[in-house]
Amino acid sequence: MKMKNFAHRLTSGIACAALIFGLTLPANAAAPAEAVRVGSYKGNSLDVGERSGLIIGPSGTEYTVTSSDPDTVAVEQIMGFWVAVAKSEGTVEITASNSAGERGTLTLTVGSAVPASAESTGQPENLDVRQELIQLINQTRKDNGAAELPVSEALMNAAQRKLFLHIRKRRL
Repeated sequence: MKMKNFAHRLTSGIACAALIFGLTLPANAAAPAEAVRVGSYKGNSLDVGERSGLIIGPSGTEYTVTSSDPDTVAVEQIMGFWVAVAKSEGTVEITASNSAGERGTLTLTVGSAVPASAESTGQPENLDVRQELIQLINQTRKDNGAAELPVSEALMNAAQRKLFLHIRKRRL
């Protein structure tokens, strides 16, 4: 019950953030021309020691994911989701391919570690919730003939902040 409530509030927060920042969420947008899309929750830059979930689409397909330099960025599959682990400074190509031979790539740059801010401290523990939410939303959209929603880390963070502020306000 709590997970459904969290997912509902997170989805509402994403929609609110889209309105606040003037962004649009496509309802029935045409599918993009790229066969496999690869992104990272934390963008194209990571710090040494940082982890970021990989967003690979379209969903519902099995992918093989590799790093051009596993000593710089390793990739791991955790509970069905792919995660990039920044190990040392440098730049790598993350490649996702499906059984049909279609590929997509993401360039990740790893810099030196910077102390984590208080705001980002809680993100790794809810990464699996975010990924599951995105997967469920996009699967529902796909089942209803709509294109997958693009994932925006900025919108996800804004929605999470709104949710936490809402929860904190209710507790006071």
